[in-house]
Amino acid sequence: MSNITPPGSSSNINVNVRALTTEVNVPVHFKTKILHKNIVNGVNTITQEMINSDNTKYIIKYDYVLGGNIVIPNNCILEFDGGSISNTSNNNYTITGSSTKVVNLYNYSIFSNVTPTGISTFTGVYQ
Repeated sequence: MSNITPPGSSSNINVNVRALTTEVNVPVHFKTKILHKNIVNGVNTITQEMINSDNTKYIIKYDYVLGGNIVIPNNCILEFDGGSISNTSNNNYTITGSSTKVVNLYNYSIFSNVTPTGISTFTGVYQ
């Protein structure tokens, strides 16, 4: 039996990724988490509980609506792989990062009615 996770599955994958910090030769180890669908009242909703660990690359494959304010933990990456994050017209929730890196793999609109703060690096099209 293989331990390989099929593409497109919603699971946590622990991968050691070495990235250098500002200090010479001090590696930071990232784990990777593919975010699951989270249907609340018929809407795929992203919540703080889904994004809650430091040094993590979060892979966003689905379109989500903010279910509340989200504070991205320290030293995280949001990698958009087909998904997006939006606010509905009824709320004004925010995304606040702390030197958060954002990667938009396919150069499409990833934020709708959301202006994240605390983004240190952005790759791809923002909106």
